[in-house]
Amino acid sequence: MDDKKHPIFFNAIQDPEFEDTLFGEIRLTVKTVMSAVQQSMGVSMVEHLFFMQLVAVKELSQAELQKRLGVDGAVVTRLVKQLEAKGLVVRRPDPSDNRFTLVSLTEKANRLVEEKLDRRQKLAMVLMRGISSEDVECIKRFLAQLRQNAQDLSVEGEILKK
Repeated sequence: MDDKKHPIFFNAIQDPEFEDTLFGEIRLTVKTVMSAVQQSMGVSMVEHLFFMQLVAVKELSQAELQKRLGVDGAVVTRLVKQLEAKGLVVRRPDPSDNRFTLVSLTEKANRLVEEKLDRRQKLAMVLMRGISSEDVECIKRFLAQLRQNAQDLSVEGEILKK
């Protein structure tokens, strides 16, 4: 998996000067929450995202799954084989282009996903306990502005390099 493309999966080396900053707090929070979510859900984040893609569209090519998940093709191939062995996905050649393999969830997987979604809702309630709706809206605005600033930095990056 390309961690540079997907910072949510980034497990940074400890940097003492960074840890006491707001960005250090954000990184630590993401790492802690993601670990709790994965432990509670019983599936990795890649597996969860994989299932969500197929729930939404029903059937996708492995190439499209690779693109949507932003992971290496070998990761998707390995994951599909593992899930197929567990009876959670089925593969078939794409009738319009035999070079591609289509992947879909089995009924067993759909039941599992339904259970996981229910668990995810309960988990979200626990994680949000004690956080007011005003705080949530404030944090959303803050994060949106932070993302916008990062996008602007990408555009203005050439100026900063000079």
